[in-house]
Amino acid sequence: MKRERNTKGNDRLLIETIIYYCDEIAGNMDYYGKDEIKFMEDRHFQRDCAFCIAQIGETAGDLSEELTYKHPEIIWRDIIGTRNIINHGYGVIKLNTVWAIVTEDVPVLKAACEKILNDL
Repeated sequence: MKRERNTKGNDRLLIETIIYYCDEIAGNMDYYGKDEIKFMEDRHFQRDCAFCIAQIGETAGDLSEELTYKHPEIIWRDIIGTRNIINHGYGVIKLNTVWAIVTEDVPVLKAACEKILNDL
């Protein structure tokens, strides 16, 4: 999926993009295996997942205030903050944190975004 530039204000496209990267993470899990030890040992697996997390955070930052205000059940600020940590190295993100994000948080985020998409 090619992300269009200047997507601010197009919440539908942005939510679709977040779902796309959630699906990419699920695809990474299928490709590499859903094994935490494998994840900890494979820098390609780590990088592929971190890239998707960063893209989710970048996209979340473009969502309208109206949408994010309507959906406080999603901690948008944390999603964007994680992107900043990954991209700018404001701190070293721990691999066990990335693993928790991809195995626990991303499936919940995807389900929430699918619900939002249905309501748009």
